[in-house]
Amino acid sequence: MTYKAEKIDGQRGHYKITMQRDGKELVFNVGVASEDQLDEVVQFHLDYLDNGILAYTPTYSDLRKAAYPSFADQFDLLYHGGYDAWKAAIDAVKTQFPKP
Repeated sequence: MTYKAEKIDGQRGHYKITMQRDGKELVFNVGVASEDQLDEVVQFHLDYLDNGILAYTPTYSDLRKAAYPSFADQFDLLYHGGYDAWKAAIDAVKTQFPKP
């Protein structure tokens, strides 16, 4: 099995996997405790893909990105509510989806 693994910035133990399979390019992300587990985890994902049951599981940062207010809303909050109101809104998202 040949694949390219790139570390994902800011996400400890997460890699972007790119490989060719059956003439198609596959790209997916995996999380591992150590780099030694990459082959095993990639094979695990491929087995699930072959059985049609691979599902995307969002990371904490994916969940945070979706929950943060838009930049326009954040600037509006800063203007009308000040720094403390903005910080409280951001901290609420960080508390809801903590860093592992």
